[in-house]
Amino acid sequence: MTPSGARPTTRRLAIGTLEPGAELSRLLESASRELAPGAAGGSAPSSVEWIALGEESAWASFSWPAADPATGQAQLASAIVFHRRSGRWERIADLGPVPSSAEIPTPAWRPVGAYASGSAGFPTILLLEALEYEGAHLDIWIERGGRYERIYEGYYWGC
Repeated sequence: MTPSGARPTTRRLAIGTLEPGAELSRLLESASRELAPGAAGGSAPSSVEWIALGEESAWASFSWPAADPATGQAQLASAIVFHRRSGRWERIADLGPVPSSAEIPTPAWRPVGAYASGSAGFPTILLLEALEYEGAHLDIWIERGGRYERIYEGYYWGC
């Protein structure tokens, strides 16, 4: 048997602060209307947090209030990864919307590690700290066709 190709490689992307420009802000506004709870064209999110993922990618986590005392839900949360290609930002993939017990303005997730695999210039593997009322845990998410899917969830003491 012969190998089918080269071994896949990953590159760690630096995580840092980000002040979004007008183009990123417009993209988030448009996307958040699409992901908003309820009817299309829903309200603007109550909370937004921006983070740089390497030099050419951006993370935006955002949420809307969704209090449900029976389940402990405090918000409905989403996140989007954007990538800059040829000087223009584009939406790469989404997380959510999902219920979270974190109280606004605390985001449901915060990146603690981001990796690009193969020739991708954007994060294809995300290590996220999921911030919940009960405590934080670590999740691993991978990009598949425009969406991130959680492949692992574990608390710090049990990872």
